[in-house]
Amino acid sequence: MLGILTGSIYTDPSLIRNGFLAGGFTDGRVIATKTHCPILPQKCKSSGYYDKVIMLIRNPWDALLSNLNLGQAGHTGVAQDKFYKGVNFSIRATQISRNWPRIYLHWVREFPNPKDRLIIRYEDLLQDLRTQLVRIAKFLSFNVNEDVLKCVVNNSTGAFKRNKDKLKPKWLTPFNEDSMKKMKTSRNRLFKYLNLTIPRRE
Repeated sequence: MLGILTGSIYTDPSLIRNGFLAGGFTDGRVIATKTHCPILPQKCKSSGYYDKVIMLIRNPWDALLSNLNLGQAGHTGVAQDKFYKGVNFSIRATQISRNWPRIYLHWVREFPNPKDRLIIRYEDLLQDLRTQLVRIAKFLSFNVNEDVLKCVVNNSTGAFKRNKDKLKPKWLTPFNEDSMKKMKTSRNRLFKYLNLTIPRRE
């Protein structure tokens, strides 16, 4: 956003080759560090390593589909038909309904003071990127001018992303009514706990 690198606890060569140059950096050379902790706990930093946290929250059903595609076809690919036909989405929905909130609750415990936490909904980033960038910059105590904001917003769509045009419509909603109910209940409980507004429409 400001010509300053963000790091990651993971070192992914494919990301580094495509412009995410600070993969594996977690020190003062980067302004923020990406982590999915407490997933892969062996890579997680100990309590007290970070000063504050930005919690990026994505709907569990979209997160689940994204993770399935990542595992089968990489960061920008789409899993083949035969893979999706072999997935028991009912079981996966039950699993993510149980495990999805734990990631965020972990960071709430790590940073009990709300002033040390910034919550960003992934869907809000898509709908109003500028507003969310201003929030992030303020939280990180960075001054950002209008020219920088316009540059980021105007260039927010890059080549290194999954092409949704390749996703078949049935893949976008592969969950039955019961599965969606479980995931929405899980999401709504977390949102209520975090004092977030529960969307009236999905």
